[in-house]
This record gives sequence, structure tokens and C-alpha cells, in this order.
Amino acid sequence: MTTSPDSRPGSAARAHAERDAAPLARALLLPLRRAGDLYLAGDFAVAEDRLRALVKAAPDQAQAHHHLGVVLRARGKFAGAIAHLERALELDPHLVGAADRIERYRAEHAQSRARRAA
Repeated sequence: MTTSPDSRPGSAARAHAERDAAPLARALLLPLRRAGDLYLAGDFAVAEDRLRALVKAAPDQAQAHHHLGVVLRARGKFAGAIAHLERALELDPHLVGAADRIERYRAEHAQSRARRAA
């Protein structure tokens, strides 16, 4: 007798969890887009507020952490930006651009500290 993927222990639970995650992911799209629009318009403070609320509501969503990291960097908050990008990578190790941003933000942060120390 062969076992289909759906009859293995835990398969039903995994499938159920994936179905439950899909509406949450869709529900996050509009707030992420709106925060992105605020960022593009240069309204970094409001974008940060919206993204912090989104991260609080959905702390395991990599894209929310990623977007918040980008906004925090725009506000010169390098430590927070790096922390959120690192969290995004923990949640989604394949998140495009996150690892490169972390390295770039670390370099920018070091340069910023050096300028202030001079």
C-alpha cells in the first residue's frame, strides 16, 4: 500500500496551516503597499508607524520586517533597520535583497558613526 502525501501524519495540519496563512498574507498586501507609497512619497515617519503596527499584528511576516528595515534606514535608524532585516532573513532565508541591504546598512552605519566621531 502506498501512502499519498496527504495521508502522512501531519500533512492535514500543514495543509490547514497553509490555508490559514494565505488570507493573512493577502491581508498584509494592502498595508504593505500603502506603507511603500508613504515611503516613496518621503513620509518616512508615517510609514514607520504603519509598519510598526503591521509588525506588531503579524510578527512572523518577513516582508513587514523587511519594509520596516528599509524605512528605518531612511530615517537614519541603522541599528533598528539592521535588526528588522536580520529578523526578516530569519523568517525567510531566501528574501531577495535582504542580506545585501544588511551589509550595506552596516557599512553606512559605521560611516555615520565615524563622521560623528570626527
